[in-house]
Amino acid sequence: MLIPALEVKKYETSDAFALCQMSFVGVEKTWLYSHPFSTANPTAFRLVTNTCDNMAPFLLRNDVVVVDLTQKTLSSGGFAIAYAGTIFILRVQVYADKKIVLLSDNKGYEDLILKNSEELLKNYSVVGRCVAVIQTRGL
Repeated sequence: MLIPALEVKKYETSDAFALCQMSFVGVEKTWLYSHPFSTANPTAFRLVTNTCDNMAPFLLRNDVVVVDLTQKTLSSGGFAIAYAGTIFILRVQVYADKKIVLLSDNKGYEDLILKNSEELLKNYSVVGRCVAVIQTRGL
């Protein structure tokens, strides 16, 4: 089965960005169904390459994350979030008072505290929930 890989591309004529499917990665169906993914529809999966170190040591640069595009409603957990031409992998905490905190594992990054989901959606785009990690580091 082929899973599309997502990248963010900048439009040449403006400051806007778009999510683009630039390539495909083949995986065995047995691999897909052997993991506790959160959806029964693997056609909703996209691969996102982690391009920064904000989630180190859990995720390193060039680790690949499987993202479920059908899960865009924020709840506590890992999400792929697009901002300023980059897809960031972040931990999300949602509180009862509707406050949302975007967290990085790397303590060199500050937490981002938002009053509610409307504030988040003004500046960011939720790509989907992270459901698996394909770590690419060697021994």
